[in-house]
Amino acid sequence: MIVHALRTRQAFARQVFWTLLIQGSGALLAFATVAWLGRTQGPVPQGVFSRTKTELEFLASVASLGLPQALMYYAQTQRLSVSRALRISSAAAVLGALGAVVYGLVRGEGLAVAAVAAAVFAMVWQGNLRTILLGVSTARSFNIVTAGPQALVLVWVVASTSTLGMNTAVAASGYAVAFGVVAAAAGARLWRRADTQVEQEVDARRLASYGIATWVSAMAVTGSLLACTLYVDATLEPRALGLFTATVVLAQVALTPLNYLLPLLLKRWVASTGHRRWPYLVIGTAPPLAAALVFKVAGTSWADGKLGEYAQVSDSLWVVCAVVGLEVAVRLLAADQLARGRPWAPAVADVVRMASIAAALGLLRPGNSLEVVDVWALASLWALLTLVVLELQSRRAKVSPNAPLFDGVAP
Repeated sequence: MIVHALRTRQAFARQVFWTLLIQGSGALLAFATVAWLGRTQGPVPQGVFSRTKTELEFLASVASLGLPQALMYYAQTQRLSVSRALRISSAAAVLGALGAVVYGLVRGEGLAVAAVAAAVFAMVWQGNLRTILLGVSTARSFNIVTAGPQALVLVWVVASTSTLGMNTAVAASGYAVAFGVVAAAAGARLWRRADTQVEQEVDARRLASYGIATWVSAMAVTGSLLACTLYVDATLEPRALGLFTATVVLAQVALTPLNYLLPLLLKRWVASTGHRRWPYLVIGTAPPLAAALVFKVAGTSWADGKLGEYAQVSDSLWVVCAVVGLEVAVRLLAADQLARGRPWAPAVADVVRMASIAAALGLLRPGNSLEVVDVWALASLWALLTLVVLELQSRRAKVSPNAPLFDGVAP
């Protein structure tokens, strides 16, 4: 028993190492793309690219219908065949492209609508296929499929910006090509497993139960960030969009390693009935919260004159670190609930997050990008508190997986 547990920990440690190495490289490439644009083109083109990226991620999360987590969960527990998962993934990608066309027309994107639709199709397709791979294949394959698009996006941006400039169509086309190529490779790998049989296919209602909950959560998270981004774009000066999105990128880069590790933790926790959360919470939240305290007390005068047009970002570094710490706690607790088959607790927490952002932007009307960052931080705090309350409620009520409201949909 002890030897088996030790080997399991060693295997997981190797998976973590390769995840951080491969997907960490992807995170650096994503940051390099934004940094290269900001340095060579300035805040305005960088802001356009970041805004388009945020919009595409929002549209993709809406179109995914929560399927990535649901497909992985049921594929890993051998209640969903690969062939059926591939059909579901393709259908979701087509629906995502149609939804993107509607969004692009409403937003008045003009000829860029086709590029936006193609990008959303590719992103939804890749997002579903990579999680199926995690459920039925190796973690290394999952890592490569996850990080691969970032390298291709960087190549696209560097190669195209010098001749085409930066606009919505150029940015969306890059995402369509990058995610499409990687998704096609993942699909070919999964197709070789398409004839794999399962003992009992999960019924559509239970699959939808899990998927809808995770969809609501993903939509609320990306919708909250999109609301902040569009608010800055519509009400503040053009330069503010670049400052705000640069601040968001800092937080996202800090959270990227955790985002890459969460699927591995979810896979591990799905297979375990006695996992402990507190070591992960302590290790994950202590560093960013400590950094937030240091930046708040000591200040950021060291950054004066070193950030150029982005100097104002240094004033919000302590808030960014606080957001990272809060988000680490939220995402770890959410993963724990998903592993227990209770996806509605994180969904409700993220709806509270989105509602608090909408209320703050509508009532307080922040006057600069730093105040919008503060709104984002408070929303993360509300999400964490809500998740803790719902966790305590489910413990008292001894709620079982897939129970009604808050912790499931299907009886």
